[in-house]
Amino acid sequence: FTGVLCEENINNCDPDPCHHGECQDGIDSYTCICNPGYMGAICSEQINECHSNPCLHQGRCIDLVNGYQCNCLPGTSGVNCENNFDDCASNPCVHGDCIDGINRYNCACKPGFTGPRCNVDIDECASSPCNNGGTCINEVNGFRCVCPEGYHHPHCQSQADGCLSNPCVHGNCTHIVSGYKCVCDPGWIGDYCSTEGNECKSNPCQNGGTCEDLLNGYRCTCRKGFKGVNCQVVVAPCSPDPCENSGICQESPDSEGYTCQCAPGWEGERCTVDIDECLSKPCKNHALCHNIQGSYLCECRPGFTGGDCDSNIDDCLSSEY
Repeated sequence: FTGVLCEENINNCDPDPCHHGECQDGIDSYTCICNPGYMGAICSEQINECHSNPCLHQGRCIDLVNGYQCNCLPGTSGVNCENNFDDCASNPCVHGDCIDGINRYNCACKPGFTGPRCNVDIDECASSPCNNGGTCINEVNGFRCVCPEGYHHPHCQSQADGCLSNPCVHGNCTHIVSGYKCVCDPGWIGDYCSTEGNECKSNPCQNGGTCEDLLNGYRCTCRKGFKGVNCQVVVAPCSPDPCENSGICQESPDSEGYTCQCAPGWEGERCTVDIDECLSKPCKNHALCHNIQGSYLCECRPGFTGGDCDSNIDDCLSSEY
């Protein structure tokens, strides 16, 4: 207060301390009502609307004032890139199942076919499986031997030496009453263990992960925000929010960690350390500085006013004649 009778409330909003907001005067204090998109004691901090990762399908988020904009990857659209174009709509996989990705697709080929679009018939006769002058006829996911007289199927071998011709391409040959049987190595299937098993056919990768078929296994490439062998684990370092005192949590680019964007007056890894603003001597004209949580308060000497006691009260204005 000021005046001869202390009847005047000093306007702490003059000069206006609020950067992006409206100042409301109090008694030896003021409150800033921030405009949308800003925060902090004096509305000087722009809120980062991208910290919640609103852009889906690996879209890039651009922070705006009181909003955000998603730059979507090719093949996606929408305000939050929520629409993923169906790359399988044209049925590109000739002999296989199409697995839709982001601006791409993968074909899980049926047995006997290969190629990016599963349009190449595997030639099982390439390994010359028919012995003793037999003629090989390539078929879908197999072959057939036309044997000379005195030799029998499937490889035109004699009854006694079925395994001598090594008919099992990726496996071990075992004699049985009717001939032989192939016991396939891990990752291989078929009567002659000549077809590689596709472990991606069962779609093991969850939450939009991309599956890569390997020999006797598979590998999942997870979308941002997920991890684990099958992308089954949700990575959310900002939930629950670790940042205190109105700090904003921001996930690291790999979604494995976080950093806290502290509100004015606070610092530390989780914004728990109160900054002693009095160390910078913000109070003018020999005023006494009091550090408070998240801010400071200046106790002015007689004759001075203002948030930092930087205004000299004109004592002549209150004189009466």
